[in-house]
Parts: sequence; structure tokens; C-alpha cells
Amino acid sequence: MKKILTAFCFFAIAHAAEINFSDMTPQDPAFECAANLAERDIFVGRIDESGKRVAEPGNVISKLNSGFFLAKLLGEKNPDKKKLLEMEIFVEIPESKVLLNHATWIKMLSNAFELPVEEAEDPSSWFVAPFVIAQSVGAVADEKPFDIASRRFMLSTACKYENLFGKKNANEIMDTLEINLMKIRDNLTDAQISNTALEKLIWQNILLAEEVPENSRINSIKSFNTALLQIFAARRDPNPAQKKERQKRVDFFLKKAVDFLPETQPFAENLQKIFDGL
Repeated sequence: MKKILTAFCFFAIAHAAEINFSDMTPQDPAFECAANLAERDIFVGRIDESGKRVAEPGNVISKLNSGFFLAKLLGEKNPDKKKLLEMEIFVEIPESKVLLNHATWIKMLSNAFELPVEEAEDPSSWFVAPFVIAQSVGAVADEKPFDIASRRFMLSTACKYENLFGKKNANEIMDTLEINLMKIRDNLTDAQISNTALEKLIWQNILLAEEVPENSRINSIKSFNTALLQIFAARRDPNPAQKKERQKRVDFFLKKAVDFLPETQPFAENLQKIFDGL
């Protein structure tokens, strides 16, 4: 089925000013990560004596400074020591001279992203389960748990965990929901798509929408989800006796969706045509 491109398909990607680190090349395993974090003002390195911005990826880092970095990664713009305790990054503030090791950092990431890790029966094995997870997702290779961590290790593992285990922001979720709506629309008229698969996709979209705080865009998406349930019911059971009642419900929720977000009118009209043809 030919896709109808409407104003409903809107995706905006904002790029911050690019920050280049003079001591990193694209071949560095932490290059992309450092650039991404720099754009988000989470990690910006420092200006060296020659006036160039450097990341110093091979340098060691203190446990305390890794805590400040992690707090910023989790959304705290200007963390202080008190905030590190409030966020439960540390139980007690470490001395500034204590250096970060691989095991401690992986445990900090595991806690920050709330990974389901069983507590070790032997207190001395606290690092084992988180480290095994890190190895399984490719965050850790040959690094030994209690060797001192480099800044490169801290940056690359932080990005790995954020990508794998971080919560998507509301705009990213709504982008996914809109893509799913278009997929559901196309599947409604595809005889090769089973009712079971289609119903599952609609309910996945309904449940995912609940993760987003109320706003006009998500309210429009939710209304389309409800309208699609009615259209799906007509596809699954094209009973003429129920057509009139279903039409009322479809009309109501399509109108509601457009009221929340007027630029979705073409998409609503498209769904109405599909319902009329069932």
C-alpha cells in the first residue's frame, strides 16, 4: 500500500555546536561517545596550554569525579556532593585522591540504570554479577576488575549502558508511537497480516503511550490508538449490524485526535477511508 506522507510524520533533530577533541580521532573507541556527551554538555574535557580542547582519554579519573560525571549523565546539570548522596550514587563521599577502578565503575553504572543484579552472598564478590553483565553486553573486554579505569573506559561504558538500559525521553517514545501508528494503518489493509499480530501491535502502542506525560501530541496519539481499536474490530468482525455504532466511535476519536493536533487531519482522513472500506 502506498504510504501517505502527511504532516503527521514530523521528526526534528537538533544538533548542538560540534565540539572536537584534539587528542581523539575517529578510530578511538570512545570518539563518538565523547562527541555525543560533549554536545549534551555532559563531558567537555578541558582547554590545554596550547588552547586546544582535549579529552585526555588515557588519563585516570578519581572516583569522586566519576560520580559527578554520572550525575550529569542522569540529568543533573550542576551536581554537588550533597546531590551525589541524594541520588544514591555514593553512600558516602569518597576522598578526592581515590582513583576509580573498573569494578567500582561498572557497579556504579549497574546501580544507576537499576539493573536487576542479585546481591552476592559473599560480600567480597560484590563486583562479580555486575561485571559479568558488563562483559555480556560488550562493555568490558579484557579489563581486570580492580585495575584503575581510564577516562576512555568510563566514557565508552557509560554510553553503552545509556544506549542499552537508559530510558528514552518523551519525544523519542512519541516518534516510535507515530511510526507504529503508520505501520498499523498499513497493516489494516494487508491480508497477509494476521488479526493476532495486528491486535498485539495496537495494544503495544496503547501501553507504550502511557509512559509519556500528558501533552497535545501524546493525547492525539492516544485518540488514534483508540480509533484504531474500533477500526481493527471492524476488520476482525465485519458485521454490518455493528457498523453504525463503530462509525460513531471512530468519528469521535478521530475528531478528538485532530482537535488535539490539527496537523494530523490528513492521517485521520486516511484512517476514515480505511474504515469505510472494511
